[in-house]
Formats: sequence, C-alpha cells, structure tokens
Amino acid sequence: DAVFYTFNEAGIDPQEFFDVIIMREDAPRMKPFPDPVSEAVQRLKIAPHQCLYVGDSANDIRCGKAAGVKTAAVLTGVGTPETLSPEHPDITLRSVSDLIR
Repeated sequence: DAVFYTFNEAGIDPQEFFDVIIMREDAPRMKPFPDPVSEAVQRLKIAPHQCLYVGDSANDIRCGKAAGVKTAAVLTGVGTPETLSPEHPDITLRSVSDLIR
C-alpha cells in the first residue's frame, strides 16, 4: 500500500521544485473550471500548448482541457481507467514517475 505525505510532513519545500504554485485564493473558480491552470500558464509566461497538466480525477482532465493544455491522467490516485478514459486525456500514466522514463 502506498503512503502519502504532504510536502510539510515530508520536510520538502515545494518552491524548490515548482516555478509556480497556485493556491485556492489565486483563481476565482476551482476545477473543473480552467481558472487554476490558466493562472499557472499565465504566470509561467508560456503558451498553453507547451504545458502538461497531470491529474488523477476526471475534474483534473476537464480543467486542463478547458485551459487548452495537454493532459495526463495518472492512475495512482482517485481515478480509474473507467472514469478517466471518457475525458480523453492526451496520455494515461500508471504513475507520475512514468513521466521521467
């Protein structure tokens, strides 16, 4: 069984790994609306088609699609192939580590 920790619990500062972090208060509407991803794309100063949004739920994929970014459905969270496939993610990953292989 997998064990999940928050960044704080793991002693990790997320700013060491991410250029942009979007919090609930940074976007007027949350997923499945595109606002959080659109805000991240704007802060990164790159085009949406240059981005990949990785998520484990149907709402994640809807959000990314609505923001115009590529989407990756990851199967290590709440989503299953049956719930994620109908959203037509650009790619489906067994785990996030598949991104670096």
